Amino acid sequence: MNFTDIQKLSGLLAKSFAEDFLKLLVNYQTISASEAASRLNLHIKTVQDFLEGLCEVGYLSKEEIIDKKRPYFRYQLVKQAIEINFDINSLIDDRNELLEMKIREQNNSNCLFNVSPKTNEIASITFFVGEGRAKKERKIQLTKNQSKFLFHLPFPTAVPKKVLSIIEENHIEKESTQEIFDLLLILKDNGVIEMLE
Repeated sequence: MNFTDIQKLSGLLAKSFAEDFLKLLVNYQTISASEAASRLNLHIKTVQDFLEGLCEVGYLSKEEIIDKKRPYFRYQLVKQAIEINFDINSLIDDRNELLEMKIREQNNSNCLFNVSPKTNEIASITFFVGEGRAKKERKIQLTKNQSKFLFHLPFPTAVPKKVLSIIEENHIEKESTQEIFDLLLILKDNGVIEMLE
């Protein structure tokens, strides 16, 4: 199950009528939206959205029925248990190409690097998002490895360095690369650093 399906399913199960609806689906072999709406005293559109949502995440099947009036769908459970199993690691993109990217601070980035007075590390960074009166300050507290990495970020006038080189030269733990990648993408999106191939 992907994360989008989990969000849809969670939204459906959070409905106040979800438990009664599931009981209804268990008790009836097949049911139409109008039958369910009548039985549960719900608006037909609410019922249709719920049924279609369960179809989208694979818990119901539907069959079109042609009668004299107009076609309609009958719904049937295809799974008797709701299980959510999700590998959180699947959310992490393969960002190994970032290791080879050359980076440096963007000229006129309008970012404040707040250096820790006790160590050669950057404790936090502050930059501004938006324009004019809508401009807001954004401050990011850094992890120890992010702090060490950013302290060695080349200045705007310096020669860009590979991300991997900065990591290796400063003995930054290899296990922390994902958190460094996450920070770099935030900084790139906000014009704090430039990335060169």
